[in-house]
Amino acid sequence: MSPTQQNYSFTDPMTEPGTYLYRIHEVDLDGSSRYSNSVELHYGTNQIYVYQPYPNPFIPNGSSEVTLSYELPARDDVQLRIYNMTGVLVRTLQNGPLDGGPQTALWDGRDSEGNIVASGAYIFSIQTGQSGSIQNKIAVVRE
Repeated sequence: MSPTQQNYSFTDPMTEPGTYLYRIHEVDLDGSSRYSNSVELHYGTNQIYVYQPYPNPFIPNGSSEVTLSYELPARDDVQLRIYNMTGVLVRTLQNGPLDGGPQTALWDGRDSEGNIVASGAYIFSIQTGQSGSIQNKIAVVRE
């Protein structure tokens, strides 16, 4: 292991649209090696890409949050809403323009009135003006 910080760069000549995974394989002078964490890149797509919510299942306790991460292909109007399984709007987390690229929203498990929601499945829905829409599920469990 090097005693100093190392900086790496790489330019991939690939121009085909798709999802690409990258990681560094580092080999030290003593022959030891290790791999970095993977980095995921979505190139050439004009649609939203959504990552799995984390943590999921989620335990709302007043101070915890579930992370909702997604990528926009370009600047767009975004509505990110949480619904219960009967389709009732629980809370709006985003309602307005966002720049393209990686985005993150945090939900503390509260409804629009500030109450912690009941255990069960919830849907988060992302609707945009130009990039389409997508939905995913969050499981909420109570301690």
